[in-house]
Amino acid sequence: MARAAQAKEQETLEKAKRQAQRSKRVAGFIIDPKKLAETKRQREREALEKIAGEKAEKLAKEASEMEAKKHEKAMRAEKAGVAEKLALERLRERKAEERRKAQAMEQEAALQREAELRHEEEQRQAKAEQRRLRKETSFFSRTDDGHALSEAKHTSSLVGLQGPQLPSVRLS
Repeated sequence: MARAAQAKEQETLEKAKRQAQRSKRVAGFIIDPKKLAETKRQREREALEKIAGEKAEKLAKEASEMEAKKHEKAMRAEKAGVAEKLALERLRERKAEERRKAQAMEQEAALQREAELRHEEEQRQAKAEQRRLRKETSFFSRTDDGHALSEAKHTSSLVGLQGPQLPSVRLS
């Protein structure tokens, strides 16, 4: 039990020491009002400096963010401008290619139409030549003396055919 009493006494002494320390601190402030006021002013200055520092830091951060946003916006605008120029160039190239293709198709169509017209004209000429040859070599187109039908007097309304030769009869 002696030990328990000794521990309790030690604890009481420590409490008393701590109380004395607190009292000295408080007593120093109470006794010396200048020191108390100076400490108060210093703490107030530190608090104001801290608030001003935080405010300046916040403003600097906002300014840097705004600058970064402006820079990013400018970069996007520059990229958009470059992309727009590239898009316009591609559009011009595509339109020029479409015009070349359309022009080539028109030329090809014109050549094809010209070839068709030439072919049709050749066919007409060939048919006309065939008709002329048939007319000249036809059995019905010849007369007794070997002259062509166009020289004969009596002809049918059909082209190239000779009508029947009737003896001329006089009615009296």
